[in-house]
Amino acid sequence: MSRMRALSVLQRLHDLKLKEKASELTELQTRLARVSAARGELDHKRVYETRVEMVEAMPYIPAFLAHMRSEDRKLEAAERALEGHVERVRGQVMEHFRDLKSTAKLQDIIARRTREAEEARETGERDELTIISHAKTMRG
Repeated sequence: MSRMRALSVLQRLHDLKLKEKASELTELQTRLARVSAARGELDHKRVYETRVEMVEAMPYIPAFLAHMRSEDRKLEAAERALEGHVERVRGQVMEHFRDLKSTAKLQDIIARRTREAEEARETGERDELTIISHAKTMRG
């Protein structure tokens, strides 16, 4: 297998990995946004539902607030875990992107060197033909 073909296969592999990780990252970011939105809704609910003016409801407010804090802690823990996972996957996406671009750059370098070698060979052949033609002209 030629170097260019091997690099082409490697580039496709990096591209597939990049797409896979990018998809995973998008899914994680969506889940993170949902958890953040749920925390915002919970905070809004806490503020709205503790504006009680009825005396009969006042004894239930501390239990309600304790429940809200408990739910918020659970959501916060989930949010922190997701943020860590998002950062790890983002790093993997960047790594696969760098690998993809490095492989493409290496392909370009090899193609350029191959082209330059071919041009040098053709120039050498032309020079040789010119010298032979000149030598024939000088003899004859």
